[in-house]
Amino acid sequence: METDLAQHHYRGTSIGLSLIETLDDLIRDQRITPQLSYKVLAAFDKEIVRTLKRRIQKRMTFKAQCRTYGFYDDKWKFELKDVKYRLDSGKPMESARLSISAISSGADQGKQRKAKKKQKEPTD
Repeated sequence: METDLAQHHYRGTSIGLSLIETLDDLIRDQRITPQLSYKVLAAFDKEIVRTLKRRIQKRMTFKAQCRTYGFYDDKWKFELKDVKYRLDSGKPMESARLSISAISSGADQGKQRKAKKKQKEPTD
């Protein structure tokens, strides 16, 4: 199951912000209730994560110097410099600086539980 943080992250994207703005307009015009708006946002949160997992297959490789990094509240943040990267097998690109934010999806939690369970099982 995805963490709430990972799901709510996509509300800050252009499509998420547009949805929120539209829902606010509909509430203001009394065409929908706030409760329905919450249900729509919850459905958006769930569906955007599911769709991105299913449809996005691109890979990126990169080489850079890591200026700073940090992990807080299930979020990784990396500040890179002198970045050389390539999307799939495309043309190499360069950037002086790049910031990467990554949010734990919770997908690895199942693997961790299985590994712990396996360690606890008695050997015959």
